[in-house]
Amino acid sequence: MTNAHGGPDALGGSRWDFSANANACGPCPSALAAVQQADVRHSPDPAYTALRESLAAFHAVDAARTGAFRSAFPTFEQIRSCQRRSNRIHQEYARIQREHPVAVRH
Repeated sequence: MTNAHGGPDALGGSRWDFSANANACGPCPSALAAVQQADVRHSPDPAYTALRESLAAFHAVDAARTGAFRSAFPTFEQIRSCQRRSNRIHQEYARIQREHPVAVRH
């Protein structure tokens, strides 16, 4: 499978392009205001530390369990990567169970 994204395909353009950081409905007013007030003289933190800490506090989890990405495409790639790891782990559990069967008591 080729990881290609962006632009129109044989059916034409898409209403939603998840390969770009775009929103067909336009920007959220509070987000737009925050961007307009941002100090652009400094580079942003590439680790998104403040954002991840804020998300972690809001969701009552450790900041290490949060993630922030530049656009939807890397987010989906990260989710797929986690799913592939999870599938491999479950396959390994199934293999071990086959090789070393254990009776389950209820």
